[in-house]
Amino acid sequence: MAFPAGSKDPLYQTPYIDVDEWRDEPVRHRYVHGGFEDTECKFSYYFPPAEIYEGRFYQHLMAVSGMEKAASEPAMEGFMIANSVQFTIEAGAYFVESNQGRTTMFPGDDPTINYRASAASARYSRVVAADMYGPHRPYGYVFGGSGGAYKTLACFENAPGIWDGALPYVMGSPVSIPNLFTVQAHAMRVLRDKFPSIVDALEPGGSGDMYEGLNIEEREALAEGYPDGVPAASLVQRATNRTGLHRSLLQSR
Repeated sequence: MAFPAGSKDPLYQTPYIDVDEWRDEPVRHRYVHGGFEDTECKFSYYFPPAEIYEGRFYQHLMAVSGMEKAASEPAMEGFMIANSVQFTIEAGAYFVESNQGRTTMFPGDDPTINYRASAASARYSRVVAADMYGPHRPYGYVFGGSGGAYKTLACFENAPGIWDGALPYVMGSPVSIPNLFTVQAHAMRVLRDKFPSIVDALEPGGSGDMYEGLNIEEREALAEGYPDGVPAASLVQRATNRTGLHRSLLQSR
């Protein structure tokens, strides 16, 4: 039987809770951990005290699956937005995370598991929230960066009605590196001795011709940033800032 995206998922019908306790760190909150029977999906919820709750939740999607307790693990700080639980609680919301349906970081054979497990975890969080705070439908917001940005889009597009907003950020892209970082790296290599004259040309009172005195290779390196939306002045500034050449540039002026 086919189930439309966002409806009750036949794979995630039987949730369970194996940890339910109040914690004082990093701020006072109720921690709930559980999963869905006969699946690999596990989740963690972090609920604020009733007196500060404002009827919403935030759900973070990591770039890889396999971890549903990252927000409470100091060693995972680099993979999460810092102070996620504290920020969420102080914003009057509760925090949702799951292992995205898998106990390992590998995607597996079924590409739908990620958004289905995330949706099921979000859906059940509303059940727990209604039991804790009284009948209501919490507004939900899902977000993630890098690989998590793609997962955020997959969730929002394939599970309508689960979340009320989504924020993908720093989205990984196969064109990001050649179109941005290598352009700057190439300019840094080719133009390393030409940055002072380029800046002088662009400064008030300068000639206005940033290509003046450049050979063909140098002109092409400087011009390459334009199709990617990097103005010449910005390209120079970014390149010099990245290598510390701005110090010598200031000294030469």
